[in-house]
Amino acid sequence: MRTGGNGDDDAVQPAFVRVIDEKTKNTLSTGATLGPINEGSPISLYCESGEGKPVPTVGWFKNDQPLEAISSTTVAENGIGNASSQLQMQITRDELNSTFTCKVNSMALVEPLTVDIKLDVHGSEGKRKENFDLRQYSGGFLELVSSISLLRVRRTIRAWTFEGSFGSVDDGEGKFD
Repeated sequence: MRTGGNGDDDAVQPAFVRVIDEKTKNTLSTGATLGPINEGSPISLYCESGEGKPVPTVGWFKNDQPLEAISSTTVAENGIGNASSQLQMQITRDELNSTFTCKVNSMALVEPLTVDIKLDVHGSEGKRKENFDLRQYSGGFLELVSSISLLRVRRTIRAWTFEGSFGSVDDGEGKFD
């Protein structure tokens, strides 16, 4: 879309922003969830703008914080061009419930064009963390606390003995680490 007056100095608004999952070659629209992705797996997301003048900038953000990505621009002789940015990263637990945003900025736009993506992150198979803590109190009261972390969810089970009797309590709910 052209804005401004006549001549080669007219501003051109980029008409779109597009995000492509490099693995599947699928185009992702805003609000999409990518995955399931196993913790430790790489992802590669490609974001491109439509043509604009001045040439738009394209960047990646995680929860509104800028991310490092590989960016490039293509400009024609008339000053109209497009930009792209490729995000490549190894997925960790930190990405669970995060929003990744590709943002296209241009002086010709009133507001940036954006696509928001969520990741469906699964823990690595076989990764299980179990902690035990044995506490002894006066009067022979022993408490064994076991915290099991699996896929970011923690359950705590408490077992104890007191004067020859045994008891245990499961907290009954998963808690995020």
